[in-house]
Amino acid sequence: MSKNPLQAHIPLLEINSSALKQEQKKYNLISLIRLFVFIGFSGGSLYSIFNLKSVILAVITALFLITFIILVKISVRLNSKIEFLKKVVLLYENEINIINGESNINSNGLEFVDAKHPYSVDLDIFGKNSIFHNFNRTCTAGGYQSLDNPLINQRLSGKEIQTNQLCIDELSKDLKWCIHFLAYGLLNKSTKKSNSIENVLGWIKKKGTTSVLTSKTKQLLLFVPFLNCLFVFLIFYFDLPYLFVALPLLWNSILTWRHRANVKAYHKNISKSAHQLKTISKLCNYLESKIFVSDKLCSLQSKLKNEQTTASAEIKKLEQIANQFDMRLNFITVAVLNVFLLWDIRCLYKSDEWKEKNASAIESWLAIIAEFDALISIAIYNHNNTEFVTPKIAEQTVLFAKEMSHPLISSVKRVYNDFELPSLGTISIITGANMAGKSTFLRTIGANLVLAMSGSKVCAGEFIFKPMCVYSSMRNTDSIETGDSYFYAEIKRLQVLISKLNAGIEHFILLDEILKGTNSLDKLKGSQLFIQKLLSANGKATGLIATHDIALTDMITTFPKNIQNHCFECSIIGKKIRCDYKITKGVTKNMNALLLMEELEII
Repeated sequence: MSKNPLQAHIPLLEINSSALKQEQKKYNLISLIRLFVFIGFSGGSLYSIFNLKSVILAVITALFLITFIILVKISVRLNSKIEFLKKVVLLYENEINIINGESNINSNGLEFVDAKHPYSVDLDIFGKNSIFHNFNRTCTAGGYQSLDNPLINQRLSGKEIQTNQLCIDELSKDLKWCIHFLAYGLLNKSTKKSNSIENVLGWIKKKGTTSVLTSKTKQLLLFVPFLNCLFVFLIFYFDLPYLFVALPLLWNSILTWRHRANVKAYHKNISKSAHQLKTISKLCNYLESKIFVSDKLCSLQSKLKNEQTTASAEIKKLEQIANQFDMRLNFITVAVLNVFLLWDIRCLYKSDEWKEKNASAIESWLAIIAEFDALISIAIYNHNNTEFVTPKIAEQTVLFAKEMSHPLISSVKRVYNDFELPSLGTISIITGANMAGKSTFLRTIGANLVLAMSGSKVCAGEFIFKPMCVYSSMRNTDSIETGDSYFYAEIKRLQVLISKLNAGIEHFILLDEILKGTNSLDKLKGSQLFIQKLLSANGKATGLIATHDIALTDMITTFPKNIQNHCFECSIIGKKIRCDYKITKGVTKNMNALLLMEELEII
């Protein structure tokens, strides 16, 4: 019996909920103490104005100030921990809700829908309650984009699939670590384009640096603060004329003004990105500190660090530069800093220095985070579906499945079937009454094949398959915009399939009621000729064709080695229709269209 995944989630939710309450109590207590300390400091400061000679009072006031600063820092740390725990609790609650049959709070990937894709529309890859929606836990924009890749760009290498299976299996065994990764990623997550890390990447991708990245500038930035402090000291203690320091400060202002265009351009790209850079730095640090076993995860991790530095440390430096640049948002502060410290030029120099060192690496770091993000999503999906099985890869057998059902159907409603396609070039013709389960069965096989090639577990007791391209034709529609009728839209889609087969690419095909947009005579004759076309593709076409045309099943007499007949049977008792949704060998004997029409009183 499969272990209930709730047994893992509920205790962890309770632990983190309790920890959240404790941290909130600490935060409230510190806030209260901080208020009293601030009152003490304010009172001491006011009283000191009238008692300038009271050293004890000055010391006490200073202690109040130091205590207040310490309490502020403690409050900031506690607040960060509280926000982190809130995300953790939210994530566990979402997982529990998903297991209990509620919808995932994360995005469903509807923007990835492509009507021309070989199978994504027919197999419910994107959209509400789709495979992507069931997978998606991603916490980064890159991870979200990466998650669609294994679902629409199939891995046909058995070795690559097995490598991903090992990665996902390893991650799925450490649920707490996965949830914490997602929680770190959700902190400071921004939906505003102006705060997007893409702005920073755009700046990094621009080749070259500004003219400030020279050894002379470095020396200038080192000595200018020292010289300015020296001039101020000389003025106050030796009564030198103010012009003595005014000229150097004026020169600093002119130098800053000369670089204003570069400063403005850099600040536009880096501004307000500090929070997101902080999140990326945390994620890198979290990945760097984990001990992995599988070769791929170890290889990805190794790219985040070397003997000199780590990705987390370098991105933290960029975060600090972004924070320093954002001081320009306060005009008075930056004016003073520029006059005395050449602040803008200092930020420009640090930015160029960072860019020169890390420009070639940051995209790789972000890609690694995105890949982990996507793998973790699939790992948690596997963890929750304990009844699913890891598929095995075969060289000869195209498909062998036992107790297989559709992964998007609730476990309490699933009907399980066994099915086999022993060799390439085999086509199974599926017949059955309306609503007997033909289309759902085609989608069941298609969805599980997509899961299998992504590295995920599948909804079956046993699943052996040969990796190959999937192509379906099930939900064709007409188009007013293009002027295509339903029939023309369908045959255009079938034309694409034939061109792929002619190119020598093996395909697993899933076709539902082909040529239903034309008259019955042309439909039957056209379907027979099209199946013959598939069979002439030298074994490149393998799969299932669902149909109501019983005459198509007669093709088994002409092609006994290539055609199989399977059916879904319904029993009709009086005016009641009973379907068990179980596939059997042979041809259906019962039809129910007229009975359904009578039931709905349209005849």
